[in-house]
Amino acid sequence: MSLFESYGFKVDYCKIERFESYHTPKDVFEIFMTGASVGYLNPEYYDEDIGGYVEDAMKIIMRSFEEQAENESIKLIFNRVFIVVAEKP
Repeated sequence: MSLFESYGFKVDYCKIERFESYHTPKDVFEIFMTGASVGYLNPEYYDEDIGGYVEDAMKIIMRSFEEQAENESIKLIFNRVFIVVAEKP
């Protein structure tokens, strides 16, 4: 039984697809900031004041992307889940 089925849904379709694309380090950083950074760098998710942690982390992350670039490009690989569910009658 899948997670969705355990909550009363019927899974009609489920597929994981791999997507690859190439981007500049700046573009990769912008992609990071619209997604993963919300979980890693949001001060609301910490019990204590994290001070300058966010700014320092962003500098380190950007530097890492620059170091990973080959010919000014980084290959990003995303796995996307496509799922169609319906409520069980």
